[in-house]
Amino acid sequence: MLNQLGSLIALALLAAAGYPILAVWRPQRRTSLRHASGWLALAWFGWMAALIGKLAGVDSAPLLYAVICGTAAPAVAVFGARLPGMVGWNFVVAGLLAVLLFPLASLIHRSDGWSPDEPTAIFAGLVFLVAAINYLPTRYGYLAGSLALVSWIDLAVLTSPARWPGAPDVLLPASAAALGLALWIGLALSGRRHAGSDEFRGRWLAFRDRYGVVWARRVIDQFNRSSAAANFGVTLGWNGFEQQGDDADSLDVSRLFGRLMKRFEPTTYQQLAGEDHGPEAIRSANR
Repeated sequence: MLNQLGSLIALALLAAAGYPILAVWRPQRRTSLRHASGWLALAWFGWMAALIGKLAGVDSAPLLYAVICGTAAPAVAVFGARLPGMVGWNFVVAGLLAVLLFPLASLIHRSDGWSPDEPTAIFAGLVFLVAAINYLPTRYGYLAGSLALVSWIDLAVLTSPARWPGAPDVLLPASAAALGLALWIGLALSGRRHAGSDEFRGRWLAFRDRYGVVWARRVIDQFNRSSAAANFGVTLGWNGFEQQGDDADSLDVSRLFGRLMKRFEPTTYQQLAGEDHGPEAIRSANR
């Protein structure tokens, strides 16, 4: 009875987290993160379905493993979130999911006592490690680390069913509730303004936090190389722009920044890049 009650509470909490999912999707639908947001929504639906399946009497272990793997998808999708190429990256994400979910194929031959093989579980843990590292230096660092820790605990328990009998029945609703709470915390963090940030620096910090270390470092390197070649006298660092001289042309700097950023947010940075080609070009870039 308590187990069923816990699942119902977790289902209610996760259902309420549909609002942060929608709130995340709306601003990202015109950016290269919209596919990652779609994978996040699919992962959320997966957790909802898993909880419903548990309430219907389905074994919790394969359900928990499936939704953990699904949760890795949006984190991996971020690494391909750039125009052009973000559509093709979905096949990489789908291929990774297929590899991670392959152990579930053994359910065809065995209906009880299922557990994932250790190599695949370790590989899944490494995926969460890479995803967590990508966001550790951002405002979402503690959140990413905490979700990775929850996933590692789930995977460790799943690979040792004899040592932790019945644990998946508890971990499935607990992890679902943790995910629902994390979505609300993420929404609250995204609404906070960085202290002392002007609009231009605030745009950079928002990009850095949403895309993580991999893309932020890429943009920093490209901006600084181009700025040095053009003698703009401005460098871009992790915390924003630094002027190296007194002769920096803010218009040239903003256009350079816009040209780099329009690969991620074409609608926002098309005009800043000095290449305003109208709605048709924006729609084409968004495909």
